[in-house]
Amino acid sequence: MTPQTKRLAIGGATTGVAAVILLLLFFHPGITQSTTTTTLTTSVVTTTTVYSTTTSLTAAPTISKTTTVTSTTTSNFTTTTTVTISPTAYLTVNSSSSHFVDIWANGVQTSSGLTNTSLAVMRGENFTLGAFDNGCYRFSHWTGGSVQRFRVMSIESNTTITAFYSDICVPLPTGYSNISVTTIDGSGAVNGVYVTLWQNGALNASCFSPCSFAISSGTYAVAVSNYGGLIFNHWTDGSTSSSHTVIANDSKINMTAVYNVPIGLAFEGVGP
Repeated sequence: MTPQTKRLAIGGATTGVAAVILLLLFFHPGITQSTTTTTLTTSVVTTTTVYSTTTSLTAAPTISKTTTVTSTTTSNFTTTTTVTISPTAYLTVNSSSSHFVDIWANGVQTSSGLTNTSLAVMRGENFTLGAFDNGCYRFSHWTGGSVQRFRVMSIESNTTITAFYSDICVPLPTGYSNISVTTIDGSGAVNGVYVTLWQNGALNASCFSPCSFAISSGTYAVAVSNYGGLIFNHWTDGSTSSSHTVIANDSKINMTAVYNVPIGLAFEGVGP
């Protein structure tokens, strides 16, 4: 028997003995069989690696800058805007009652009317506003206190002014005189003739006949005008001058101007 065969024989015998022992253990009635079941759980762990690529962009610092740009454009075109302003303005003359007023410019009467009316004038140009007495009412003063019945003024826009009058038919102050003026022609009374009162060559007052003047003591001239076709002829005291000198000294003076038959001449003012 070779050594190899010997080894095989011994190995086989050993295997057989082991088999016999196992059989005895399995089938022997006094031996409790214990079966151990080994379960191999294969845990498969799947690891998913997500590669996240983060791209970091580092920007240069942001600079905030406000730039003001002035653009100058030179154009060969000229745009002309024309604003038309009326050369006329209106002066409204008020009073507590109805009195005649008029406006003169450059030696010409441009408008007239009774108070509480509007009169047209040229903007910025000088004119003379006149206020006239009416019956017992004599001009006293203007708004603002001016006592000049013929007031030189100018306006740039519509303006309102008030004329104040006093009643001279009430008893006169001591030392004052009253001059009453009436006008007539061959057929009777003539109303509306322009009458002026002068002192030392200056116009003191005016009115339309019949009218009167309340004056302090002194020497005056009373002048009447031609009116339409009426021409002054004389005063009832015989004076033939249209400008009559009067000396007032705390008295009442009545004067009547006589006109001739109408001959169609235009209105014409006269002075002393």
